[in-house]
Amino acid sequence: MPSGYTAPICEGEVMFRDFLFRCAKAFGAFVSIRDEPLDESIPDQIEPSIWQRKQLQASFESLIAMESWDNDAWKEATITDYVKKMQRRQEAAEKNTVLLDRYNAMLEKARAWQPPTDEHQGLKDFMIKQLQESIGFDCSTDFTEPRQLNSADYRHKRLTCCLADIEYNAKECLKELNRAKERTEWIQALKGSLDA
Repeated sequence: MPSGYTAPICEGEVMFRDFLFRCAKAFGAFVSIRDEPLDESIPDQIEPSIWQRKQLQASFESLIAMESWDNDAWKEATITDYVKKMQRRQEAAEKNTVLLDRYNAMLEKARAWQPPTDEHQGLKDFMIKQLQESIGFDCSTDFTEPRQLNSADYRHKRLTCCLADIEYNAKECLKELNRAKERTEWIQALKGSLDA
């Protein structure tokens, strides 16, 4: 049975160049176009992803916005952040309480189940163990209460995080540019090998 790469050979004459490029799509240089149809043409150049650049831009915009905040804006942001953290904590506790009830209901059924044979006892034990472990991992409602920072500490924390994001995203942008350059060189070398 032909693969997606060899199927065109079964259908008729295929140029080596076309087969080579079709197979080349399985390699790392084409990670950004790997999901494109196999018969789609090979680009001469791989463009860097713009995702990281957008993240870098968003980090800069956040920094610029925060730098313009006055003391009142920082106080308001501090309170808003604390309220959101408290809401998320409450929502997580409620969600985990519901999940605990569901797990406990199933655990009760698993414990009450009578295996049809001794050979099925392992299945019962396994089900109970899975539920108990899931309860331990998924159902904590004992969350540490968020600490409300004063506006100066909150400002320092937010600006420090923002600067760290800028540094990280700048490094990742450079890595992406290098990856695109290396992939383009790989493609150009591949295409050049056919012209020789």
